[in-house]
Amino acid sequence: MSSVPYSFGAVKWSRAYINRLPNSAFAFIEPDLCPRATDPRHDRSTCDKTHDLNKRHLPHHDESGKIDLPHLTNGMARVTHTDIKQKWAKQAHDHLLGHYRQLGMEHPPCEVPGCKGYTPSKKGFFEDFEAFNAARRELARMRGLNRFYPDLI
Repeated sequence: MSSVPYSFGAVKWSRAYINRLPNSAFAFIEPDLCPRATDPRHDRSTCDKTHDLNKRHLPHHDESGKIDLPHLTNGMARVTHTDIKQKWAKQAHDHLLGHYRQLGMEHPPCEVPGCKGYTPSKKGFFEDFEAFNAARRELARMRGLNRFYPDLI
């Protein structure tokens, strides 16, 4: 397994493949979908939620959990053209935009209400003072160094 968190495979996913994907592979899941809808051992007769897998929208992770770049960009382009409510489209958009930020990809402003787009910093990590300090504070917090070096933060 590669350590790269994304794949470039521009392969059309079949409906059967999409149905096998875990819920975490989608940008948005409608609230009335049963969380165990893909589990074959789940007793559907005792569940009061729907098991319709078409309630999951905009798949962008493959079955290994990696972000699939073609499906990520396609999902971002289709987020306002899906048949989900506008408030849900905003949630899906924000989820996909988080992946754009994580991967350092540019996203121009779009028709989603409140979208200002995202442009990655052109500065290097050590030249971007705010990013450097944020990373330094997080590292210090994670390692617990602020107990021993209180002036570090």
